[in-house]
Amino acid sequence: MSTPPPPAPPPSGWEPPRQQQQQPPYYGGPGGWGAPQQEDNGKATAALVVGILSAFCIPVVGSIVAIILGVMAKKEIDRSNGRQSGRGKAIAGIILGVLTIVLSILTVIFFIVFADQIEEWEDEYEYDDEYYDYYDEPSAIAPLILRTGLGMARALFAA
Repeated sequence: MSTPPPPAPPPSGWEPPRQQQQQPPYYGGPGGWGAPQQEDNGKATAALVVGILSAFCIPVVGSIVAIILGVMAKKEIDRSNGRQSGRGKAIAGIILGVLTIVLSILTVIFFIVFADQIEEWEDEYEYDDEYYDYYDEPSAIAPLILRTGLGMARALFAA
């Protein structure tokens, strides 16, 4: 019997793949807890919430509070070296506060400038007294609404 020919030599510069040693998983610094988590800055959240509320409920006072909280939060976040987050919320609170103040000032200016025109509109479109006197009289529909509402309440709570 004949023996098979030996394998061809590998091309020059070729090396067999090396076995990689498995490294244990990395869990961070000593103690295995990893990097500290960023905490959200409470003043930044408060600035955003007060900024939103100032646009609808308490325009002047709320917007001033939103601007102050937003600036304080932004400074704290910048000084924290990445330990705190919420910079976008702080900036949004500042922007909403400034916009609310600007819109409040423009509204006051509008009413000052157009006060005479508004009075002319009121004089031009005076309401008809007969129309309003008719609807000021008590009607028979109010007791009906009351009875219907009480009947529905009894039906709901009777079970």
